[in-house]
Amino acid sequence: MASQQNGVTGILIAAFVMVILGVSLIGVISQQANAAVAKERTVQAVTIPRNESFSNANYTVNVSKSTAFTNAPTGWKVLDCPISNVLVWNTTIAGVSDGLLTVTTDYTVDAAAGTISFLNSTDLGGNADLGTVYNNLTNVRYDYCADTYLNSGWGRTVLPLVGGFFALALLGVGIALFFQAGKQTGLI
Repeated sequence: MASQQNGVTGILIAAFVMVILGVSLIGVISQQANAAVAKERTVQAVTIPRNESFSNANYTVNVSKSTAFTNAPTGWKVLDCPISNVLVWNTTIAGVSDGLLTVTTDYTVDAAAGTISFLNSTDLGGNADLGTVYNNLTNVRYDYCADTYLNSGWGRTVLPLVGGFFALALLGVGIALFFQAGKQTGLI
């Protein structure tokens, strides 16, 4: 009877260790899986290039110049993960909603190349009638793929499920161990 009790104690300890180990690892596994399938979001400050060839140089945009994103796609990211969800606002005008610029009206984005080009309709935050131009403070928010991003479509679908299946496997092992302990003690 003593050896049976020692066996049951060992099984219960193993079941308890499995549950503790599982609980501690599920968070880490899920966090790493989410980091591999989620795009990064950043805000980059840019200066709209002013045209220097006209007499009103302070009020027109040099449309021949484009600005590169800090995290422009390279390698496999050019085709598999271009820049996305671009939002541009001029902070010298007012808040985000007041200074919000419109794609194809104020700027264009080459997502694969990771560049933004401003158009002549872009408000530079100055007042041509008063002869004043404020410092141009423009922010660009966009999503990009980090180097750890999983570029396989099926992999991005399956990887977030790993944490759930890991939890189910640990639950199954824990139930099996408790069932075995119950059977050995005659409770089941």
